[in-house]
Amino acid sequence: MKTIHQCPCCGGAPSGQWPALTAPFIAEYALKLPVSLCSLLECGGCGLRFFDHRFEEEEMQRLYSGYRGEAYFQARHRHEPWYLRRHNDGTGHAPDVLAARKAATEAFLRRHADACLFSRVLDYGGDSGQFIPDGIGIEKHVFELSDAVPIPGVRRISDESHLQEGGYDLVLLNHVLEHSAEPLELLRSVARLMAPGTGVLHVEVPLEQYNLAWVRQGPDQARRLVALAARSTLLKWLDFYSTVFRVVMKTLPPFGFLKLHEHINLFNEQALAKACEAAGLEILAVDSGDRGAGAVVAVLARHRGSPRISGRA
Repeated sequence: MKTIHQCPCCGGAPSGQWPALTAPFIAEYALKLPVSLCSLLECGGCGLRFFDHRFEEEEMQRLYSGYRGEAYFQARHRHEPWYLRRHNDGTGHAPDVLAARKAATEAFLRRHADACLFSRVLDYGGDSGQFIPDGIGIEKHVFELSDAVPIPGVRRISDESHLQEGGYDLVLLNHVLEHSAEPLELLRSVARLMAPGTGVLHVEVPLEQYNLAWVRQGPDQARRLVALAARSTLLKWLDFYSTVFRVVMKTLPPFGFLKLHEHINLFNEQALAKACEAAGLEILAVDSGDRGAGAVVAVLARHRGSPRISGRA
């Protein structure tokens, strides 16, 4: 892994720092290294929380090329017994959650843009293309590195060189930026895929600004985590304890610990908007709330200086 010390979205300096560990699953499956110490930083400029250790390209390939496949599930379940088959196979495919996500996305798009202009739609990193709203677009494409089979009516693009620069009226970048080692560069790259003048980008990320009031800082905590990393059974139980509080209570508990997992960028509304602006985009709308799978932040943006577009109810 490589290490950074400035915000990967706005370049700001950190205003807070908390010791953390690489998740045992990530250490084994993606990094091929023992569990190690890292840090969660908070940007003083935009509020983004980000881990200082970042995935290299080879590590990203190991983690995502067979994403949620059998090898992925077995490795993760071994280190996280609470991660069950239904979590692995159901994520992104549960009919009620999927319907809620698609409906919320379509409503957001129609409120702030003319959806009739969205002839060619691309979902960048969109699994099987199942998240593209049914009532949006004529030609539907999904760019996906894994072996996910596209749903009927969606064409899969598996090679980035086959993406058409300026070729899409609507680009969806949903639940991708939180995984990216270089989110600003990814935003700039994806923005080039939008049609000049009329193209629109929809970005959605989890809202993961958990309460860290109980999390200790400083060298003493770092030493505790190094000692914990060597005690695998205790580490597993404290990982479960921390995960339950983080997911259910939106807080890290006393004696819990932070871990670098798949999400290495933890956004709020300000951080996502500033990242889009730093990528040369103009913000059309920002939204946050529960879209069926937990709290999210969504931004609708376009190329800076493009003609104004109107929304329809």
